[in-house]
Amino acid sequence: MKITWALFILSVFFMGSVLAHAPKNASESSIKEMTKELKKEFCSYYASLRSDEVNLRVGPGSEYPVEWIYQRSRLPVEVISEFGFWRKVRDYEGTEGWVHQSTLSKVRMVVFLQPDVFLRSKADTLATPIAKVLEGVIGTLKKCRQGWCLIKTDGYEGWVESSFLWGITSEEKLNFKG
Repeated sequence: MKITWALFILSVFFMGSVLAHAPKNASESSIKEMTKELKKEFCSYYASLRSDEVNLRVGPGSEYPVEWIYQRSRLPVEVISEFGFWRKVRDYEGTEGWVHQSTLSKVRMVVFLQPDVFLRSKADTLATPIAKVLEGVIGTLKKCRQGWCLIKTDGYEGWVESSFLWGITSEEKLNFKG
């Protein structure tokens, strides 16, 4: 009985959040369709912003107000939900909202989370430092293995511990071509 009651409360909460973000002119059938789409099982993934100006909206459609304008091309984002041509994303600071799929790229990028992180010649804390990277710098993710990632940024390429990066999960093992 407690589980049924908890599921009921969760479903009411979910419907309330969908209705709160629906445009004022949305019909009842479009809201039901949106709810059905959002309930589909979804596996999040990382992408990056395609241009220097990307509108982050409060809902999945151009009729929703713009909450934020990203002005940083290549910024990595986590895609956490989909609705038609719209993707709900989360950035490394935790900001969430909806962007059109055409504003995203599949090129994997990362953000350095710590100040003064060294790119190293090998995947080893004792390896020769190649460059010092500041917090907030964006780099291209080349490949990862055993907790280390090969990153290219500002003309330098080297290895860094994945724990210093946002835009990759610890379980990922990546080996890109190119």
